[in-house]
Amino acid sequence: MMSPLTPHGSIPECMSTMWTLTYLVLSHNSFPGTLPDFLGNLTRLIELDLGAGHFTGTIPDYFGDLT
Repeated sequence: MMSPLTPHGSIPECMSTMWTLTYLVLSHNSFPGTLPDFLGNLTRLIELDLGAGHFTGTIPDYFGDLT
């Protein structure tokens, strides 16, 4: 059985160019701080899972603009 991965460090900025991404799971992570602004570029996201993460702060306003 493989143990779950626990990503740490920071969310790579290269993800800002993945504008066709529809599902992003960032749950159970050790990413510190707030959600990066470039996630607002992922306009085709259908689902974003942030459960049980270590993010701080509020959910950025740009998430309200995503459909």
